[in-house]
Amino acid sequence: MGYIQRVVHYPSIRQSFVNDVYRQIGGHKTIQPGYLDLLLRIIGTATHVWSDIDVGGLFSSPAEAHSQTAQWFNAAYDVLYAGMSSPNLETIQGVIILSFLLCNLKGVSLRYRSLLSTGLLLGRELGLHRIDHNSDAGSANTLQAEMGLRVWLMAARHGGRGIYQVNPRHMMVNKPHNINDADLHEDSLHRDLPVSQLTEMSYFLQRVRMAEISRMIVDHDSVAVTDADWQSGYITAMDIELVHILTYIPPFFHLDRYKQGPNSTTSGVFIQAYMLSSLLHTARCKLHLRHFISGQKKENPPFYASSRVACVQAAREIVRGENQLNNSQHPFVLIRMRLSAILYGVFVASIVLLVDASVNGTGSPRTRSIMARWPRHCDYLRMQEATR
Repeated sequence: MGYIQRVVHYPSIRQSFVNDVYRQIGGHKTIQPGYLDLLLRIIGTATHVWSDIDVGGLFSSPAEAHSQTAQWFNAAYDVLYAGMSSPNLETIQGVIILSFLLCNLKGVSLRYRSLLSTGLLLGRELGLHRIDHNSDAGSANTLQAEMGLRVWLMAARHGGRGIYQVNPRHMMVNKPHNINDADLHEDSLHRDLPVSQLTEMSYFLQRVRMAEISRMIVDHDSVAVTDADWQSGYITAMDIELVHILTYIPPFFHLDRYKQGPNSTTSGVFIQAYMLSSLLHTARCKLHLRHFISGQKKENPPFYASSRVACVQAAREIVRGENQLNNSQHPFVLIRMRLSAILYGVFVASIVLLVDASVNGTGSPRTRSIMARWPRHCDYLRMQEATR
């Protein structure tokens, strides 16, 4: 899951973190709660997304691994609150990973929102909201500061939810550097690379931009305003922002680039391109959903019809991305339906396309093509149900 979760420094995890934890256990020493908490959550996430291609010998089947996820989750939850009195960066990293796991297990529940609030509270306690302030300039270009920026932005902008728990001024931190984890050292950082150059942080930075647009959509929306012109202006402005990202996203994140399937060097980037495409088109589909049915009525303003077209177009792109991933036979196919964000996008797109086909009939070639793919959409939903 490293290519969609960049909240920890993986070289440190592999080289020293795990060894330190087991060294403390072997020496019968007190284990730092933050370290143990983070380790438990990494293990819990691994069991949640375990598939047939993962290392054999640990579990007899993916179902056995999945059955243990709740146990690891509960253990991590207990450790979190046991070590709340002395939090560190690892504690917040663990909170973010745990919230990711919980959202995929239970959806956007009260417990999930509570975890996000806890992460934000601990982040403020550690001063992450001002980590790049001038008074901390001496430690700005360090591994600890860089990871602090990643953690704070992930906590503050996690999926666009809980965003009003953060003062806008506390979100005015610098973006993390566009560099690979191998170029992050304890006391120095390599030169920041341009956004057009692929790094391990490229996907994370695009997600930060998406979160900023999510904030804009919520900021400018108003259920109290019923004026049609205002509504159309608002939706058009937000749609322009989403289309701008889709148009000017770095070339290596264009899904069309991988029509022939990814190779061994582009495997992870292909999944990131798929995720960005799915999330952006889901956001666009949801934005236009309010006018989807109204757009069928000729007496409504022309904007309603164009909004309906945009909604259907976004739904088709979601389905196209799913088909492309499925045809690639990438290992990610085995676990993608255990990710709630993907399942939500497939569900919304399927409903939009089914309603559109029902209203407009099956006369056009494009509609017939959509209807022909419908059983496959149902297979996605059945596959998700079978993995729970």
